[in-house]
Amino acid sequence: TLCANLTANARITVIDSQGNVLCDTSVEEGETLENHESRPEVEEALLSGSATSLRQSDTTQETMLYGAVLTENGNIVRLSEPSNGVLEYFWLLLPGLLVGFAGALLVALLLAGRFAKSVTRPVQEIGQQMMKIGEGEKVQIDPPEYDELLPIAQSTLRLSQQVEETVQKYKRERRRIDEMLVNMEEGFILTDGDVKVLSINHAARKWFNCETLPDGQDLVCYTRSPQLCDLARQTLEDHQPRRMDLHQEGSVFDVRLGAVRKGGGLVIVLVDVTGDRQMGQVRQEFFASASHELKTPITSIGGYAELLEQDSFTPQQKKDFLAQIRREVKNMTALINDILTISRLESGETGATSQPVEMEPVIREALCSVQPLAEQNQVTLRADCEDAPTVYADRRHMYSIVSNLIRNAIQYNRPGGKVEVECREKNGEMYLSVSDNGIGIPASLQGRVFERFFRVDKGRSRLTGGTGLGLSIVKHTAQYYGGTVGVDSAEGQGSRFWVQIPLKPALPPSGALN
Repeated sequence: TLCANLTANARITVIDSQGNVLCDTSVEEGETLENHESRPEVEEALLSGSATSLRQSDTTQETMLYGAVLTENGNIVRLSEPSNGVLEYFWLLLPGLLVGFAGALLVALLLAGRFAKSVTRPVQEIGQQMMKIGEGEKVQIDPPEYDELLPIAQSTLRLSQQVEETVQKYKRERRRIDEMLVNMEEGFILTDGDVKVLSINHAARKWFNCETLPDGQDLVCYTRSPQLCDLARQTLEDHQPRRMDLHQEGSVFDVRLGAVRKGGGLVIVLVDVTGDRQMGQVRQEFFASASHELKTPITSIGGYAELLEQDSFTPQQKKDFLAQIRREVKNMTALINDILTISRLESGETGATSQPVEMEPVIREALCSVQPLAEQNQVTLRADCEDAPTVYADRRHMYSIVSNLIRNAIQYNRPGGKVEVECREKNGEMYLSVSDNGIGIPASLQGRVFERFFRVDKGRSRLTGGTGLGLSIVKHTAQYYGGTVGVDSAEGQGSRFWVQIPLKPALPPSGALN
């Protein structure tokens, strides 16, 4: 009765432990079936308690899916279903499965998107702050949500602070340079490759009567001289320095033009030669050399500034660029300071104060200041100045003489070399000598070592950062106090530079040093 009430699609067979069929829903009541002990699912169920198999039925000759289970009384209950019936169930369930899968996929995508945004948002914020650093803006980074990003955020903040400090220091140095250019008696103009003025100092503005005209205009707007503008363009084209006399409202200016090769700009220096043409010729040569010396730092600063505007460099590379800019600004500042010093000494308008100056403390102080340079060049310093006299002069001028001579002896020495400083009274004068056992000076060049920008070994001087004006400052300072300078040298054996200054100059300087 139980077997007769089962569904027609499903076939249930009850088999005893000997393989005899006790009940089968696929046959008529009273009909007997062969022994099922050899059926695969029956054999496995007797051994393991349950089994499944997919095969062709020996009774119905249909492909059936069998499932057999061993009951507690030792009989086996086997359930079978035609294979096409399984597929029908599958197709029946497929729409629901697809809908469920699509829903699960959509939820997964939404969750993944939110998670990805939560992860990438702090990284994007840090990236935006890095771009601001490259643009020179101040940044403020909040603590990230993930601890793993905290070191990156802290490093970015430190980098921002370092860049800000460097930029501020560069701006301060630039202001100092601008102040020095403003105080220059000579006119100074710097243009770009299109002959547009980048910088023009106060003297040039005054001469050309363009005090209110802002920077960035074409050169002709300031000078109102087509001839000068044509000469500037020619200089930019062939990179050959040029010179001309410019007549402007009753005054005559000696104008020197020099191209900045790599930067594509132009340096123009103007000297008023109306009163004294002879003095104008001297100044003309001096500032021609100055413009040439300014090319290297200006070109370097311009090149590295352009690199900083690009986004293709790492923060470390940008820090290196800023460090190079600082070095070039320092070199340019030293050069301009030396230019101003010589200019004041030549004009006699130093405003120096004459007072008793004990030379021994001055020498000790100078030796102390150059000690790091000596150690860097592996040079030993020694002084014999216990009997150094007292001279009436400006202390800063005396310090400048001693410091420049010692620095020159160190820079043109060799590793393991020596520098000896001697100071004593000689025939009513202060006698100062600085000796070294360095590279020496060829006899043919000894008469030029005190000239402006003259270098015995140009490569060595460039490497050590010298301006080429140190010995010229020594000469002009000594002459300012009525003294003399000289050099004794043998190539390959060393040099001895000496200075003699009256202990009480006949015409002591007065005023205050600017």
